Amino acid sequence: FIVMSGEKTVGMCLITNQIDIPEGINPNAPNISGFVANPFRNQGIGRVSIEERMQVVERNFDNRAWTFVRDDNLVSEHLVLSVGFQKTNREIEGWEGHHLFLYGDVES
Repeated sequence: FIVMSGEKTVGMCLITNQIDIPEGINPNAPNISGFVANPFRNQGIGRVSIEERMQVVERNFDNRAWTFVRDDNLVSEHLVLSVGFQKTNREIEGWEGHHLFLYGDVES
């Protein structure tokens, strides 16, 4: 997805299961990720973006998804928690400094 604000491209979102999936995660559960560039943050654009992604997850991925959030990104952590992700304490090699968040029944 391309994230727009009016006529301007301000971010990007992705829903995919074509990346390295952490061990123990159902390979049919996609990773969702996204960002909104400065100075367009804190305007509700990220909220609309994640709500749209979650509709795709509901329709196409049996309400399952996972994502990483950088440890110091409290705004993103709040956003993913607010749509139903659960924070884990799992350490994932290559993703030091991030937490894994799970949505739905994604563990295999």
